[in-house]
Amino acid sequence: LTLSYGSFQDKSATLDLGGALSEDKKLSYRLIGSVARAERSNANFKGRENNYLLAQVRWKDNATDFNIGASYDDSLSSQSRYTFALPGYIQATPQMRLGDWNDGVRMRSKALFYSLEHAFSPTVTLVSRMQRMLTSQDLSLHLPLFPMSTQDMLINFSESNQLSNYRTTSGDHYLRFSFDTGPLSHMLSTGVNHPSQYNSIDEYVGDDIPVAVYQAGQA
Repeated sequence: LTLSYGSFQDKSATLDLGGALSEDKKLSYRLIGSVARAERSNANFKGRENNYLLAQVRWKDNATDFNIGASYDDSLSSQSRYTFALPGYIQATPQMRLGDWNDGVRMRSKALFYSLEHAFSPTVTLVSRMQRMLTSQDLSLHLPLFPMSTQDMLINFSESNQLSNYRTTSGDHYLRFSFDTGPLSHMLSTGVNHPSQYNSIDEYVGDDIPVAVYQAGQA
């Protein structure tokens, strides 16, 4: 069990459990869960969030090592501080928030996976691994476009939202041969690999918003 506390009331907790499920200890498990929250970021945006869960079951004996598991990850990363080069000089980092309180990137992913190694003999081993992952990315930002007035440090911003979805399946399946010829030891693998991925992206760009980035107040 791990607990931590940091700046901006950043709190996190992680629990990592594991052990045998059978008396001969051939069947075992592992369970990891974590939660993190922060009140705000150093740039005065909404603080980070993270929820993570991983569950695995393993069978291991003299010939076989088999793992199967699933994971879930839901995280929010807020916008960071940045500055501008106007006009031709790098300016001090603005102390005001450049965007909306909720600006940031939210990632959600779910995965199901397994890995298998089985020795048919001291010289021949089957190796099989496969993973299916579903991921969504929600990117919400106010983007600086161009300076409307370098003298007044007036920057044109635009609201932007991009939602991306990814579906990925990948696997490796092969036979591994180990043998010697005289003083030389050899390892030969032959099999197949089958990656596949599908992506979709939806994007929205809102109206331009002029912001005086070095005046007191909030964007």
